[in-house]
Amino acid sequence: MIRGLFDLTEAPKEFPSTNVETGPSSYKKRFSGYLATHYRVVLSKSSLHPSQERYAEAKVEIQVASVLMHAWSEVEHDLVYKPLQGELSVEEYSILDELNGLVLTGELALERLQRAGEQRASTQGREFQNHYDLAASLVELARSALGEATVTDAEMGRVDILFQLLKELDLNKPEALVRFVEPLHNDFEMRPLSEQVIDQILAADPDRYAAYEKTRRVELAPVSSLTSGSYLQHEAIGEFVQLWISYEQLLLAVSKDVFPDAHHVTGPIRAVEMLHRLFPSDSGTFGPSARRLQKFRNKLIHGIDAPSTDSIRSATEDLRDLIRLLEAMAQNVQAHGQESPLRHTAGVASV
Repeated sequence: MIRGLFDLTEAPKEFPSTNVETGPSSYKKRFSGYLATHYRVVLSKSSLHPSQERYAEAKVEIQVASVLMHAWSEVEHDLVYKPLQGELSVEEYSILDELNGLVLTGELALERLQRAGEQRASTQGREFQNHYDLAASLVELARSALGEATVTDAEMGRVDILFQLLKELDLNKPEALVRFVEPLHNDFEMRPLSEQVIDQILAADPDRYAAYEKTRRVELAPVSSLTSGSYLQHEAIGEFVQLWISYEQLLLAVSKDVFPDAHHVTGPIRAVEMLHRLFPSDSGTFGPSARRLQKFRNKLIHGIDAPSTDSIRSATEDLRDLIRLLEAMAQNVQAHGQESPLRHTAGVASV
């Protein structure tokens, strides 16, 4: 419940409730009244520091309502439950009911306004004006993949870098972005939304790595501030990325040999997806080594602080060894065909 911070103590309570009556029996309400959902929770022990565990048993009620509804409920509560001069008249209840109707209408209008803005942001044939414009359109375009998931600013990731990359690659339009959002997932803690899109863009054409590195260099560290050590670092990054492109292409080629149905996979095929099909996590030294390098690649490509030059070069040598092993496996598949031990092992791993 809410990122594991809270545990529900009972089922959520939805309002309006048919069991609650307010006002004199002579007045019949036209509108539904208070509209919200209340959650009664306790703080999850796993989210608390040992010094705060005494709060774990404290019950908390979280009331989820719109700003408009909250304002109306404050007025209604003060007048109905805290009357200063006796019971409210039928006319006063009628005015409260009328205001409630206006609030409900206002909520509906705001929802329509938001949908209209999202639709405008995703209109075909236009360019994104800035990264805020892109962020609004991105959520709308990815709606089918994300469902009803709410995307926070942190979960969006560096949309500014994605925006500059799209401009650099002349992909800065909704119709160009559509195919890159189809394979997305809503596990934003594992991968922010913008990073998922960038990965899809790079996987579709490895030549785009150079443009992406140029974009990151401008956005995260102005060229004028680069030292000689930084240039060596960027040189090491370039070497690793170029080798990674060869690795992805080789991995995809081997995967297609092992899995004849690989061409049916829709969307850009990333190395990590084929790794899970080819090798289970405990398959000798190849699987763990490949996954470790995959994590290193993600940190190198998307991380704010790049690894040291020495660690990049060390990872590059490990990647060279991995490519040699994969090339030997490819030759094994081509030499033995259907009888290849690799084909048999991968078939077991994919079950």
